[in-house]
Amino acid sequence: MSETPPSAPQGSQTLARGIQALKNVAMSSNGLSIQEVAAGLDIHRSVASRLLQTLAEGGLIARGGDGRYRAGAGLIPLARNGVAVFREEVLPEVRRLSDRLGATVALFVEQAGAAYALLVETPRSAGFHLSLSEGASYPFDHGAATWALRSLHPTRPDDPTVLTEARSRGWVRTVGEVEPGAYALAVPIGSDGLRPNACLAVITLREEILDGALEPMLESARKIAA
Repeated sequence: MSETPPSAPQGSQTLARGIQALKNVAMSSNGLSIQEVAAGLDIHRSVASRLLQTLAEGGLIARGGDGRYRAGAGLIPLARNGVAVFREEVLPEVRRLSDRLGATVALFVEQAGAAYALLVETPRSAGFHLSLSEGASYPFDHGAATWALRSLHPTRPDDPTVLTEARSRGWVRTVGEVEPGAYALAVPIGSDGLRPNACLAVITLREEILDGALEPMLESARKIAA
């Protein structure tokens, strides 16, 4: 392994490696060891150790008693700002989708073990629609948004059938899990390391709206993830 290819400026390569190391650690479900970081970046263990030490000194990651590195408290204010920027970036697309479907569309993110409604848009042309409160959090054990977000997690032996099916299909559809009589369809949007796991969800009392909603939602999800 070569620490610095001759054609790459050392400073820019070190920065790129540091950013990638941070993303790899932040996205890992159980932290990463020095050796795992080194293998992921195809660098020597000593180089990985120095990168991780620098990130830890900045509070962006923290080393646990098991020697594995995990996301640190220093990421919290950065994440808050990042989520706010993410909301503004996706607002036009969520609004277009809501108008296209004639139904309420929400963008949920995973926050503190719950599905958090970061953005809610209602159709401007429809006279009647369901609504929900922006900023509301929903328990992580039911609802289309919850299953979509949890489908982005590693598989567990005790995963319910609805979660297994959500992973297989790439979407999840429910009825009455959060609000009696309400239909919901959710599509997951995986984290890129800078924004959190998210999902788009359409909520309606009219089942026929969901019948034609999947392709538009998948299209919007791809645009948001790009």
